Amino acid sequence: MSDWIIVNIDTDDTDMLCNRLSMIGIDAVEIVDRKNLDEFLTEQRERWDFVDEDVYKKTDGSRVRVYVPDSKTETVELIKTVLNPNEKITLGSVKSEDWENAQRKYFKSIKIGKSIVIKPEWEEYTAKTGEAVVAVDPGVAFGTGEHETTRMCIEALENCEIAGKTVLDVGCGSGILSLCALALGAKYVRAVDADPLAVKITRSNGVLNGYNEDKLKVTEGDLTDDITKKFDVAAANIIADAIVKLAKIIKQNLNSGGIFICGGIIREKADGVRAALMENGFIITDEKVDGEWVSFSCREVS
Repeated sequence: MSDWIIVNIDTDDTDMLCNRLSMIGIDAVEIVDRKNLDEFLTEQRERWDFVDEDVYKKTDGSRVRVYVPDSKTETVELIKTVLNPNEKITLGSVKSEDWENAQRKYFKSIKIGKSIVIKPEWEEYTAKTGEAVVAVDPGVAFGTGEHETTRMCIEALENCEIAGKTVLDVGCGSGILSLCALALGAKYVRAVDADPLAVKITRSNGVLNGYNEDKLKVTEGDLTDDITKKFDVAAANIIADAIVKLAKIIKQNLNSGGIFICGGIIREKADGVRAALMENGFIITDEKVDGEWVSFSCREVS
């Protein structure tokens, strides 16, 4: 019997679907954009053997993928209740050991920005002068730093002179942004995610990199509902609708003049996010576009 059920959902609006999934407690998703996948296959021909053929089936829009533990078949039925009639669902399966073996073939060390190097925990890497190495065991369907949105957020962290600052990572996933912030010299990071598996993986990656709770505290929660402290920097690499919601409340968790970095925004939703940030007292200091994705860096104005 398989260890994971793969739930593939074809949709024309990944952001809205992710929002509906979040409402039923599912935040750990993988978004497969048709255009980006075509570009990947063109540029990385030597890796074709490691691309799931099921992902490459033609769709009119994009695909959202959810990994469900094999023992939680009721979750699949719950997912079906929030789908629109035009959203097609297909199911697959994978054993944990098969996933891990494929991951080891595909996930390689990658340099992001001027100094960050993200490496799989099973791979040896000798840091060059000026490099900060982050070791990651991403687990099932969590970030490795290769996605455009993650790269842009890491570069934004690098550009905001984060050394010595406190950081809040909202929707931490595998803990990539938290670990990069600490590698860049952050004083303390608080990470939060609504998915208990993400919390477990982020904690594990924190230990892997030698951080205890004095440096990296990870908790389960919805956005910032249970967080009362203030931070110098907040980062959220989630979805546009959640960032719009977060824009209304994140200032209560930022020190005066604090920085808010947000990614995971598809181009079609960027105007709405930009407006929400400005309406809630932020000045946008940097806006980046990579493919179909947009990220913002902004500063709190008291």
